[in-house]
Amino acid sequence: MSAQEGSAALTALRSAWHRLRTLAGAERRAREDEEELRFHLEMAAEQNVARGMTPEAARTAARRDFGALDAAREASGEQRGLPWLETTARDLRFALRALRRAPAFAATAVAVIALGVGGVCAIVPLVDAVLLEPLPYPESERLVALWESAPSRGWPQSNSAPANLLDWRDRVRSLSGVAGHGFPGGWALGGAGRVERVSGVQVTGGFFGVVGAPLTLGRDFRAGELWAGEERIVVISDGLWRSRFGGDPRVIGRRLQLDGEPHTVVGVAAPGFSFPQPGLDVWMPFAFSRSSMEQEWFRRAHFVKGFGRLAPGVSIDRAREELSAVAAQLAKEYPATNDEYGGGMTPMREWVAGEVRTQLLVLLAAVALLLLVACANVASLLFARAGLRAREMALRSALGAGRGRLVRQLLTETLLLAAAGGALGALLGFSCTRLLVRLAGETLPRAAEVGIDGSVLAVAMLLVVATAVLFGVGPGLRTAAAPPAGALRGEGRTLTSDRAVLRSRGTLMLAEVAMAMVLLAGAGLAFRSFAELVRVDPGFRPEGVLAVSYDLPTSSYPGAPQVHGFHRRLLERLRAVAGVAAAELASSLPLEGKYWTSDFSVEERPEEWEVEFARRIVTPGYFAAMGVRGLAGPGLPASTDPEGELVVAVNETMARRMTRGRPEAAVGQRVRISHDGDGTWRRVVGVVADERVEDLATPPTAEMFVPLGQEPRGEISNGRYVQRTVRLVVRTSRGEPRDLLPAVAAAAAALDPNVPLYDPRTLEEMLAEATARERLLMVLLGLFAVLALLLATVGVYGLLAFAMAQRRREIGIRLALGAGARDVVGALVARAAVLCGAGLLLGLAVAAMAGRLMEGVLYGVRATDPPTLAASAAALAVAAVLAAWLPAWRATRVSPLETLRE
Repeated sequence: MSAQEGSAALTALRSAWHRLRTLAGAERRAREDEEELRFHLEMAAEQNVARGMTPEAARTAARRDFGALDAAREASGEQRGLPWLETTARDLRFALRALRRAPAFAATAVAVIALGVGGVCAIVPLVDAVLLEPLPYPESERLVALWESAPSRGWPQSNSAPANLLDWRDRVRSLSGVAGHGFPGGWALGGAGRVERVSGVQVTGGFFGVVGAPLTLGRDFRAGELWAGEERIVVISDGLWRSRFGGDPRVIGRRLQLDGEPHTVVGVAAPGFSFPQPGLDVWMPFAFSRSSMEQEWFRRAHFVKGFGRLAPGVSIDRAREELSAVAAQLAKEYPATNDEYGGGMTPMREWVAGEVRTQLLVLLAAVALLLLVACANVASLLFARAGLRAREMALRSALGAGRGRLVRQLLTETLLLAAAGGALGALLGFSCTRLLVRLAGETLPRAAEVGIDGSVLAVAMLLVVATAVLFGVGPGLRTAAAPPAGALRGEGRTLTSDRAVLRSRGTLMLAEVAMAMVLLAGAGLAFRSFAELVRVDPGFRPEGVLAVSYDLPTSSYPGAPQVHGFHRRLLERLRAVAGVAAAELASSLPLEGKYWTSDFSVEERPEEWEVEFARRIVTPGYFAAMGVRGLAGPGLPASTDPEGELVVAVNETMARRMTRGRPEAAVGQRVRISHDGDGTWRRVVGVVADERVEDLATPPTAEMFVPLGQEPRGEISNGRYVQRTVRLVVRTSRGEPRDLLPAVAAAAAALDPNVPLYDPRTLEEMLAEATARERLLMVLLGLFAVLALLLATVGVYGLLAFAMAQRRREIGIRLALGAGARDVVGALVARAAVLCGAGLLLGLAVAAMAGRLMEGVLYGVRATDPPTLAASAAALAVAAVLAAWLPAWRATRVSPLETLRE
């Protein structure tokens, strides 16, 4: 370093040290300046009194004379130390003192900002994770869900038949890969002296490669491993690898006992991977017979969920066209099974979002409205405060403060409010996000990917800060621009006489009422829809019933005698347990949406096939245990002989289809199920009430109940189908149904400890889960609507309270001249009522148009339901009138003589 450079560095250090010392003594010098200024003001005031002025006039003249000195003192102070830092610190201290003197205003403003920002931070991360964020796989935008459609059967987007999916894989060149998976299930994992149930799914070859999910260890499934006869292999999850094998990297080639059969581990999935649903432990290939490709059931049974990956550079529209062409070609090649079916694809991200997409968009629109209401409310509060501080701004301007100084001070106060409210809102919002994820549970896809997003907070804060600056600084500048002398005397152009300001105040009031109206209408529609939904009769009595599942492994129960023997012995044990009123089995339960479908024909019209009815396997006492009403016929016999007459029961909807509207006439008729495959006829022995199979909002499905032991025959099972996976329902005669769970588990373990029970739920819990998504939407919309109503009420009250305070002299004069308090209040409220009425009409119009967004989530109520809109408008009108009446009434309580004297 040269001597010159060293001298320059030393000079810079001395300058910095001098500035720090100056800054450290700035507070002391500021106090000295204040004392000196006060001394000079007192001396000048005494001189003015000596000249004959009154004490008050003398002090006013002294302040006016020393205004330039005050400005000079401030300018000289800004030249010392670090000017911007010292000035900012002084502004912050002054802002804190000013807000401390108005605690109600500060607390209200912070709370309003926190509510608006908190709502955005709570909902937007959910929308972002589910609808906007790419799936967590490489080039996920190229992933598409594949489906078959059959409009004649009411299948807009159905699962695929395995043979069709394999043909798509081989023929559609626009897809670089095609794979599929079945319905997630589970297996009994043995070994280590214990048996536990693990969840998993069967898949086709190349599953992980098409998804784009790399494996931590091992390899993907090969195409040929789809068929039976190959070695039984599995890929296990990262969690199972660590819990069962301690994270041993030598796990490849090890054996797992699944349902009593050895399976070789060929791979370990990456941490966090769990496609197609959370919580999966194992993936294994389908084990189809190689002869299945030539069998009809392989194209008729639709149970594989297909997906693919677009080839590089190929658009989804082009791929759709090619897939449709291939589906049309298959319909010509296999008319018996494919003539009704087409093919299509949807971006995987949209497919995963599913039905929750519309509900999230509704919530997003609601929280955006809430944020706008909050911004309008903040604007109202700052507007009113600016008017109340008009004399203060005029006085500071008269004492020499420039407009830039006033802007900086007002800006500091508004930014301080925005920062405090934003910090509180972010904490509130992100805490609520976690709570919402827990409340939504399985109804919210990709819930594990929901996280805190700083950009959401930044956008919300930007809007709030812009509002605060516009309405906090703007009115103050308009006041400061007026002549100080006139402002101090209450003359000239003020915030109450400026037409632009009056229009702004009216616009704010109208906007708040209109947006609150839209939110109230949406919440009212959600409430009405939920009320209609919970009134739906599910078709069964849920009180006092426990449901639990179990699977019987093929290795231990190879045929029908063994399977039916276990079922029978378990039911006998459970029926002997104290407190058990009934114990029965079913292949699935209502509201689960799990069932096989078939076509049927009636013996009177054997060639006339009716398409698409649901079929479930049940034990004869199922209807009594579930509380399903019998409508006609004796019902299923207490015991059924597999080799005797085949019988079935049908629900009311299917009975009407069979008899063209006379359900009781279905008893005694014989029907043939297409899935039987051998032309077997089954006699209808009972008609029962409809159960809601899909969900409460979906109309009842035509349904047939086949007794356990007389399962349909068909090619899919290579003989007699055996129901190994069942739902056990136990109705209690006393106490809580969950209290029976230990006894149920003990009875099953006594028969076979290698058959674990899983998924225990009461029917009341299942019924609550069926409405969980609608309940959450109703609660959130209701919460947003209540907050919007409260904010709108506070905003209207604040604006009118400010207006009444500014018109206090006018009101006093009217009262002094003989006007009645009731007449004055009525006139003042009437003006506010006109604006609120306009806001209500505007809000009703917007709500009617926005109702189209909610049509997809409403049940039993129209988006323009007149009673709901009328009730919402009435509630808001009452709140607005009360908010307008209170400040008007308070303004007339002041004595006219006191007002005129002031």
